[in-house]
Amino acid sequence: MIMATKGLASRKFSYVHVPEDGAKGDRGPALRGPMYWVDCPVNFQFQCGGKNDDYIDIVVYNDAWYMCQSSHLKTSSNPPGSTADNAQHLWVAAAKLPFVAVKILLSEYALIKNLGAEAIEMKDPNGNIIFEAKEGKVTCNIGNFKNINISGNSTFKGFILKEKTIITSANYGSMSKTVEFYAGETHTELDLIKTGNWIYVASLPTQTSNYTLRLPCIRHDVAYTEAYRDYVRQFLGNEVVIYNYSGQTIYVDSGESSRIIKHNRAEHFKLSFTPIQVGETYLERLVWQFAEPYQF
Repeated sequence: MIMATKGLASRKFSYVHVPEDGAKGDRGPALRGPMYWVDCPVNFQFQCGGKNDDYIDIVVYNDAWYMCQSSHLKTSSNPPGSTADNAQHLWVAAAKLPFVAVKILLSEYALIKNLGAEAIEMKDPNGNIIFEAKEGKVTCNIGNFKNINISGNSTFKGFILKEKTIITSANYGSMSKTVEFYAGETHTELDLIKTGNWIYVASLPTQTSNYTLRLPCIRHDVAYTEAYRDYVRQFLGNEVVIYNYSGQTIYVDSGESSRIIKHNRAEHFKLSFTPIQVGETYLERLVWQFAEPYQF
């Protein structure tokens, strides 16, 4: 028996009778459904595709599919398989109608709540496989992935391309975040989760003094919260390039010093770990080291 899945959305199919003499035929009834029988109100008009009918109705009842074979109004006592159904031949089971399942599952769009399959394959209009899940392996040849976690041993081939983030006076606030780096003490710094590591400063809000962009860092002489330490540690080994086309000078607090980036210049930073010995104690230091500025 063919089972239906709640939430399955199908298109309507039309059946057209074409006369033998080639004259234009009338549009036939459309396949409607599947609908859940219990969701249809009492007195709902089910249609079987007969004369003057617009539809051939397909319903789901007790996890099975049925097609209407005699137009009728719904009552509380005439569901598929009921005494009224058997007496009046209202419904025919989907097991006797394999073409119904085929036409629904070959529709342009299907929304399935739960799906169990041994293999899934997706192709582009040219027949090229763009996604395949088969024999315990998943292959994706194109697409965008966001907010994913990668664990285990992984192999990368090819270039890892960066995406430019443009900072303007309009979005500057949304590209920054206020963090508590010390108990009760906060400051505002660039939100690298949002900006990424290719930062293009096109403009900044107007103010009398130059802007200071702060990068997340850990100096050895500040008692940072453990939550902030973990936040900074996740960027270890990453590099950031800041291009300044804002028309003003930018000061970048990298943790090591305040680096000046004049207009039409760029600066390259890399977060590195350096243990600092103070007496018999080694303290953690995570700061953004920089190279010489670039002139454009």
